[in-house]
Amino acid sequence: MGVRRATVDDAEAIERIRVETWRATYRGLLPDGLIDQLRQNVERRRERLRSPAPSELNFVAEEVAEAVGYAFAGPERTHDREYPGEVYAIYVLPSAQGKGHGRALVRECASELATR
Repeated sequence: MGVRRATVDDAEAIERIRVETWRATYRGLLPDGLIDQLRQNVERRRERLRSPAPSELNFVAEEVAEAVGYAFAGPERTHDREYPGEVYAIYVLPSAQGKGHGRALVRECASELATR
């Protein structure tokens, strides 16, 4: 288990994780039609990873060299002085949940944000 910075090569894995976790997590909370329409947008994700905002952090959690989770973080978006950093998104595949990947992603985001 480990966490590392995401690269352009992680775009497909991140999109797979995004769609799988949305389907597992939000089914029953959001309309089925919306959940069923979810599709991977690998090109959009590649572009975001190729040219991230300078202040944006992108991390991937791995298990046996396979991406099983991701997190995006950066400056807090409402300019709240008490909380200068924010985790924008964090998702871990259902099959990898409960193993510490989410905690490791949050820890890495918090560490990087604190150094800024």
